[in-house]
Amino acid sequence: MSWNMIILPVVASAFLAVGGYSAVSSLKKQNLIKELAKNNKLIFKNKETKILEKKLNKKLAIEGKGKMRSFIKVRDLIKDDEVSVFRYIELLDLGKEDPDEKPQQARVGASFEVPLDVDLFFTTDEEKEFFSLYPAGKLLSKDGYFQKIKPILEENPHENPVTVSFRRGRALLYVNTNTKSKENIKDLQYLVDISRKIKEAV
Repeated sequence: MSWNMIILPVVASAFLAVGGYSAVSSLKKQNLIKELAKNNKLIFKNKETKILEKKLNKKLAIEGKGKMRSFIKVRDLIKDDEVSVFRYIELLDLGKEDPDEKPQQARVGASFEVPLDVDLFFTTDEEKEFFSLYPAGKLLSKDGYFQKIKPILEENPHENPVTVSFRRGRALLYVNTNTKSKENIKDLQYLVDISRKIKEAV
């Protein structure tokens, strides 16, 4: 028996296993969003996913040599008059030479409209400290909008880091889960609740 005859079935099985895992993971996220919709009386608006995808790419793009941010595969969109929650894939490269940084991430995020002059892109860390992702080194303490948002995040902390971005009239928030702790219904409910509080504050 040749090596090809041995290896090919092994490779094929591995591809099937990966595909099966992705399908199960995708279905779990979809069911979470359905549960969130039911709990919050949010309505599925999947016909609007392409519209939202274009908005995210237009509003939240970043500029700079070696930097990029884009959004693809927006789906399972639920919304009310204030907040949208949906699945998507984010392609993010901030030009850092970080071996742990993954440029492509599947996420569940919340988005809503904000004033046009808000321009922030920051995250919290494990110690609940804040730091600017773009532009790197921005003094958040000097930003008036950040001073409105900071107390809300401090009074409503999440166990995982949270990333917040505001640009050109559009906001996007997501919880930074890791490989061991995928999104759960509490994470999604947090996104809805914190988004409404921030929207009211700004």
